[in-house]
Amino acid sequence: MTDEQLLDVLGQRLICTVRDSSIDALDGALNGKYRHIYAQELRRRHDKLDKQAHTFIQDLIPYVVDDVLITILQVLDAELAKRDEDREFELSVRSGAGHWVNPSALSDGLDAEFQGQDGWIDRFSQQRRDRLSQEVNAQLGY
Repeated sequence: MTDEQLLDVLGQRLICTVRDSSIDALDGALNGKYRHIYAQELRRRHDKLDKQAHTFIQDLIPYVVDDVLITILQVLDAELAKRDEDREFELSVRSGAGHWVNPSALSDGLDAEFQGQDGWIDRFSQQRRDRLSQEVNAQLGY
């Protein structure tokens, strides 16, 4: 496996299992898909809002989910950059040859793999993007 393929193992799992599932769960709570008491209360409060607030919440959901994942990836990068004896935890991806590889060592930053053009979100996500970040990035010429 190439370095990119090893990173993509981690990226695809994070995007499909964490990002997309989290956005789907939050959407489901707001649209009545779930019946537990917390989801019902979210739905009740959401229903009292106007259309502009609904749109804002829809835009906010992927932003918040992405921000949490980016922060986690930055924490992982910082920890995995330490010397072995100073690390409090490890993260590894199994290579095609069965060896365990530190994904942080294969990248200039796991958070950069996550976002941006041709990042993990673009390649693996089935959920909507954060429109606010896209608009700001377009204004900045990214």
